Amino acid sequence: MIDSSGSTLNTDPNEKYRVQTIQTFIQNYGNLTNLNYNFAYFSGSASAWDAKTSAFVTLPSSPQIPFGTSSDLSKALTAYSAIPIGQKATTNYLSAFTSLQASITKVAVKNDGWNYVVVFMSDGQPKDLGSTPNVQLAAIKSNVDGLLSTVQSYGSLLTVSAVYFGDEADSTSIANLQGMASEGGGQFVDTNKTTNVVISDIINVPVTTCH
Repeated sequence: MIDSSGSTLNTDPNEKYRVQTIQTFIQNYGNLTNLNYNFAYFSGSASAWDAKTSAFVTLPSSPQIPFGTSSDLSKALTAYSAIPIGQKATTNYLSAFTSLQASITKVAVKNDGWNYVVVFMSDGQPKDLGSTPNVQLAAIKSNVDGLLSTVQSYGSLLTVSAVYFGDEADSTSIANLQGMASEGGGQFVDTNKTTNVVISDIINVPVTTCH
């Protein structure tokens, strides 16, 4: 789940974190047949890749086939890279979580035994989950708990990891994403501390196999 708000034109202008790191992951792990992928981005709303139509669909619509192969992920990255980032687009975390819920539920309801790993990348504070740090963090944790509850109700597992690529002085955003990862049992990476973001190192797999 990738932040595409207007500020990312400055914080990740070449999409080093949001595209290049994922491309490297595909190169190294794309041949593994026990992995399936969903790719989505958010700003004012959220859009997720549909492996059936090979196109992004925007809320309130959701993908017909939300999880595809590494080839589908590559197509999604190519399409995403061609989309201009809206300079006035805001950072709406709720849209991101709504999209994640829709995609995961569509698959989890089939009781197919899949487990899930979410990597959430952002450079700033949510504009739709309150105006104070405590309220924002509580809302973020509540949304993570919602994802966990959804997959657990179908007998599956999930972790949420987070990557922050914004201003090192924005302590609230850092705390929000760190709290998100902690609540989701995942990893947190601050690109101000390390610019070498490796997706395979960030992922916390719930069990030995992950789809």
